[in-house]
Amino acid sequence: MSTVVIIEDVLSPPSDWKWVQTDNVPGTLLEHFGTWPQNARLYLGDVAQCNDVTPHDVETVAALWNTEGTFYAVVYPKDPASWVIAIAVIITAIVAAIFLFKPKVPPIPTMRNTQNTSPNNELSARENGPRPNGRIPDIFGTVRSTPDMICVPYNQYINHQEVEDCVMCIGRGQYEVLDMKDGETSVSEIDGVTVQVYRPNTNIYTGQPYFTVGAALTERPVVASRSNSVNGQVLGAPNSSKFRDTVRFRYPNIVQSEGGTFDGVFAAGDNIVVEEAIKYEETPVNGLIYPYNSTSFLLPFTDNDQIALYNSSKYVAMPTAVFSGPGGTDPETGESTDVGYNLSGTYPISSAAKISITTSGGLWSPPVTLDYCQVVLNDPASINATWGYVRNNIRGAYVNHTLLGDIIYQLDGAYTVLGVSGSQMVISDPAAVNPDWDKLQDVSGKQSDQLTPLIYATGAKWIGPFILESTTRTQIWCNFVASNGLYKDNGRKTYTVNVEVEAEVTPVDIHNQPTGETKTYKTTVSGSKRDKNTRARTLKITTEFTGRCSISVRRITASDLDFEGAVIDEVRWKDLYAMSPLSNANFGNVTMVRSRTYATTGALSLKARKLNCLVTRQLPRRISGSNFTTELYSTNSAADILSFVCLDKYIGNRSKAEVDFDNIYGTVAEVEQYFGTPLATEFCYTIDS
Repeated sequence: MSTVVIIEDVLSPPSDWKWVQTDNVPGTLLEHFGTWPQNARLYLGDVAQCNDVTPHDVETVAALWNTEGTFYAVVYPKDPASWVIAIAVIITAIVAAIFLFKPKVPPIPTMRNTQNTSPNNELSARENGPRPNGRIPDIFGTVRSTPDMICVPYNQYINHQEVEDCVMCIGRGQYEVLDMKDGETSVSEIDGVTVQVYRPNTNIYTGQPYFTVGAALTERPVVASRSNSVNGQVLGAPNSSKFRDTVRFRYPNIVQSEGGTFDGVFAAGDNIVVEEAIKYEETPVNGLIYPYNSTSFLLPFTDNDQIALYNSSKYVAMPTAVFSGPGGTDPETGESTDVGYNLSGTYPISSAAKISITTSGGLWSPPVTLDYCQVVLNDPASINATWGYVRNNIRGAYVNHTLLGDIIYQLDGAYTVLGVSGSQMVISDPAAVNPDWDKLQDVSGKQSDQLTPLIYATGAKWIGPFILESTTRTQIWCNFVASNGLYKDNGRKTYTVNVEVEAEVTPVDIHNQPTGETKTYKTTVSGSKRDKNTRARTLKITTEFTGRCSISVRRITASDLDFEGAVIDEVRWKDLYAMSPLSNANFGNVTMVRSRTYATTGALSLKARKLNCLVTRQLPRRISGSNFTTELYSTNSAADILSFVCLDKYIGNRSKAEVDFDNIYGTVAEVEQYFGTPLATEFCYTIDS
């Protein structure tokens, strides 16, 4: 955004001047004047001949489009003799007008995120960073340089360790590199770090670096565009959403939790399965129970109706069933000791029948035959392992238990979630899947009794789609990270876990509509039973098409929910990059740096970038008069630097005939002689703005 100040009468007060904020300087002038006056001039910054930018052809008009600042359009009197007076009036008025009509500075959040100052000139907190629209540093003398990043740094994982690649610029011209550090540490002392410095006009891919630390970088540098949509989302396993707690099913389509919350477990669009949501006919019983063997218990026989009741029941629920019996011998007294047998649980009934047991009798009592109802259970040890220790010498106890008979309603099925809010989940038309939902209309409150079913999600859990806008993109990089490792541990043995991930890529147009076939790509984040640190993988996709696309990612590998122990298998999608080829790897008369830095073990991201180097600018050396060498030499001499600056077309832009080299070198020699040291004539600074 620029400011155009239009002054049509140089003798008018500043309050009559026209101030215009614009991002189209030529258009603003054309709109005001129509035809440019012959006696008008345009100045940039200050009203002075050296700042005259009055356009006179197509190229100079076009240049105004790319220039920002304060422009003064001044219409002078037609009498040239009056120009001197007019200029003096204008300059005096501008000083006052700048303060009187100074445009308001936009608040901090709306200002462009630019940094014009090189970190070389900062007193502290020097870090590598971008300086969009900033001047390429011109370093003279010996300076500790903190190179500027010219591309977005990008990360990848090599052998499960995070690696960051950067392309940076030291400055214009050629330098002698005296050292290379990361913060205060020499990069040669840091494992895995690579730094390569390239002389000006050298291709940073095919050319040879003249300063190298670490292994050579052989990959072609790319231009990365990182998507902010991906920031560490967890890739959910297809079976990771699991819920078991007390719930009620409410007609017509609501699952109401009376324990935990559904938030974070299920979401709209999930396909879920409900199991064990069954309401039986219940018959409560309080009777004397004798554990008989590892699969059955005995009840004192009453009549055949008792046998029929247990035979017609599907399950027996014994919430509190604790018995006692001999468990061993006291080593000191030799007497038998009792132990407790907790046989609580809900068990499927296999059969019930009348049996007769005759006691062995004793010295004073004859044998006795008693009738019992034997209830045989179906593999009760699989529900409660204590059944495996039951023998017929365990003493009986009165136990409240419930017989579960015919099913009143059973609400199991596969459903689609419409929405989730805290302890309530709404599902889509459940009666179409299971007609028993309609039975809830006839029960009290149109809701089920309290049930404890198993509810879990099925199917793929996609993240995305996200749009990659780059029109020059040829590759997609995805970083998948398991920061806690990938393994299973039951306290006795550790097992490796591998997680497979799939990505879908679809070409799209500017309206995000598909323009081609969707392709799938897979990779595996491999775990380790020995290394419990970060495990990671970079999926590099080279597409058959170029440009805009959408991408979605899911986890294929299910989580081991039946494992008795700790399962560590969380994988996150950390980074998404659109990669474009670097069209020109030769940056001209600029000293370039390529670096590769490894993150610390276990870190989720790299620390602050503080690559720096001590450099000395190399310039021509004076031979005599106005003659200089073509070869470059490292120098801190103010005479060499001032001579170079005068002749440089981007700074002084003077011809040799305009520069008094004898005076420059003579004066510098006098200063050195006066102080007795060449240090007094050194110039070391970064010109950056």
